[in-house]
Amino acid sequence: MNLFKMSQMSKELYKMQMQLLRAIIIQASVPLILVYIPPAIMIMGGMSGVYFGQIGYIVVMSISLYPAIDSLVFLFSIKCYRFALCCGDGENTSGTGNTSVIRPGTAQVSPIELVPT
Repeated sequence: MNLFKMSQMSKELYKMQMQLLRAIIIQASVPLILVYIPPAIMIMGGMSGVYFGQIGYIVVMSISLYPAIDSLVFLFSIKCYRFALCCGDGENTSGTGNTSVIRPGTAQVSPIELVPT
C-alpha cells in the first residue's frame, strides 16, 4: 500500500495495469502450451521410439486453436471487456468512475472553442 502513496497512480489505474499485466502473461504462456509443448512431446517421443498413434491429432488441433484462444484470453482477462461480453450492455458496475460507452451511430462531435493564449 505504500507504493500507492509514493506513486501518482490512482487505484483504478493500478487495477487496470495489473489486469493488463495478467493478460499479457497469460497471452505469453498460451503459445508455449498450445504451439510448442505438444509438437516437442511428439518429436521427443518419435526419437525415443514411442508411438503415439491417434493422439498425434491433438498437436494439429492445439495449433489450430491457438489464434482463437489467444484473442479470447485478452477479452476475458480485462474486467470491463468480460462484463461487456457476458452481461451485454458494457456498463461499469464496479463504481470506479464515470465511463461512457460509444456505440456505432451514436457518437456526437461537439465543436471545441479555442481560447487565445
